[in-house]
Amino acid sequence: MPAIHRSRPPSRVLDPEGSLTLLAPQVAHAPALVEAIHASLPALRGYMPWAHLPQTPDTQYERLVGVCAEYWRGDNFHFHLVDPARPDVMLGCVGLHPAGGHRGALEVGYWIRSDRAGHGLATRAARLATWLAFARFGCVRVQCVYEPTNAASARAAEKVGFEREAILKGLNSAGTDAMRANGWTSTGDDWVTSLAPERSPPGLRAG
Repeated sequence: MPAIHRSRPPSRVLDPEGSLTLLAPQVAHAPALVEAIHASLPALRGYMPWAHLPQTPDTQYERLVGVCAEYWRGDNFHFHLVDPARPDVMLGCVGLHPAGGHRGALEVGYWIRSDRAGHGLATRAARLATWLAFARFGCVRVQCVYEPTNAASARAAEKVGFEREAILKGLNSAGTDAMRANGWTSTGDDWVTSLAPERSPPGLRAG
């Protein structure tokens, strides 16, 4: 296998089950990403502040220019999820993001389009991203942070093996009146959960 590390991240990560691929971000993905977001706005607006902003191919194109630069610099890793049989349809996103300035830690985050939710895609995407963090990026910690009322995110994290550490009060915004009128349900509190290599399930370990 070619060397994979933070300064040389993969262009794709394949699910061993064969029905999910994590792709490095591309500006060409902008229209498919907007379509997936629009198909999922009621769910996304509950917890994602960016879902309350205009979502157009142009705004996503401009955003993805920066996202791609961060990815290939090894600073922040956003992956786009597709089914190999339908690569034109965006299934959602998973990311490995900086975690508190700790070079040996990354934070995994994910969302799945609403019409494909409930089929384990978030769990598999988070598992693949966590494996990459441990086995190829050399992380000593991967954390997952989610709103206590977000049952879907909680289930995915638990299935991957993340263990709860603490609940942080007021970590995020409780939202504006306009956001709450538009579906925002987050309280601003978050569970912090984590995995370390020695506590991770065998399939997520290096080697």
